[in-house]
Amino acid sequence: MKKSIFFFTVLCTLVTSVAFSQVKFGVRSGTNISSYTGAPDNYPIEFGYEVGFYGGAFLEIPMAERWKIHPEVSMDYLTSEMDFEGMTYGDDGVHYYVDEFELDQFGFSVAGLVSYEIVENFSALAGPQFTYLTYRTFGHRSSLVSEEIEEDDTALFLTGGLTYNMFGTNILVDARANYSLTQDAGEYNLVVFQIGFGYIF
Repeated sequence: MKKSIFFFTVLCTLVTSVAFSQVKFGVRSGTNISSYTGAPDNYPIEFGYEVGFYGGAFLEIPMAERWKIHPEVSMDYLTSEMDFEGMTYGDDGVHYYVDEFELDQFGFSVAGLVSYEIVENFSALAGPQFTYLTYRTFGHRSSLVSEEIEEDDTALFLTGGLTYNMFGTNILVDARANYSLTQDAGEYNLVVFQIGFGYIF
């Protein structure tokens, strides 16, 4: 029994050593294009996409012939446009107006993704991502003044995307879509599209 446990331990150690000897480290950076969804049809609010950025690092851990695990950490800046529609009544009738607001959010993300190499140098990946939003401001777009939202927020995302190793080099082209499974303000889901580049060392 002791011999079996010993040999099993040695085997696990060897497998782990071989696997981690093939682990690669990489960095990625690019553009976030984000907005919210989920407003009722009869609610006077429309969301628009705005451009932010992201940057982070990841590990690439081989698990099988075409399968890899990608633990990631990143820094994210997300911004979204909100248009509120309303009306006022005056002596000369009804006047319609649109107020434009912007929500800016800064936070950190941790993801655990799994990738599958569809063909050589071209992979699909998916998995969960947790984002902790540490700094949030909300303000009128026509004003330079914005108000900081004191409450932090944590969002759980479902992430999916495609990665291409450019011509078999260490340079990556990355495109992803992130959809929040948790809701902000109890109603709205955050959608983030990412386009960027990466490099594996």
